Amino acid sequence: MSDKVKYNKFGKIKSRAFAFILLMLSCSLGLTAFRSLGRSFNGLVVHKEIHNGFIQNNYDLYIEQNDLNNSKVEISNKDVINILALKLDDYTKIGVSYFVYEAAEKSMIVKKIKNSPIIDLNGETYIDQGLFWGIMSLIGIILSILIYRQTLIVVANQIEDENELNDEIEL
Repeated sequence: MSDKVKYNKFGKIKSRAFAFILLMLSCSLGLTAFRSLGRSFNGLVVHKEIHNGFIQNNYDLYIEQNDLNNSKVEISNKDVINILALKLDDYTKIGVSYFVYEAAEKSMIVKKIKNSPIIDLNGETYIDQGLFWGIMSLIGIILSILIYRQTLIVVANQIEDENELNDEIEL
């Protein structure tokens, strides 16, 4: 006597729905990573702040973006007054990772070249968080494809006879 395996068709639908949601979230994270890696900035750190987000904290640096070609930058009287008054509207806000935020001090120069995963902070290099997001997005896309492909596999012991299906479902 052989045991028959019951086949749940709704499990396939649930798996495909989960794979689709995972694919959408991964693509969204990939777009965020692309935007993060595509930005560029070069400026003097004048203020740093932590904002509490929904899931994680946002680490923001406020920089003054001027033409900073040399490493010796002189701060004008207007800049000192703006820093002391914390008129942050005059500065560019950039989001960085926790490690860059902790290493950054006021009057340090922070640079990032467009499409580069490297952030330079007074000669020290750090990796942009967008690279991590891109890797996580790629892993999510691969997992969603694998989950979807698992739903395409035909079960060998699948019950095809409608009479047997009707016998199993009793109201």
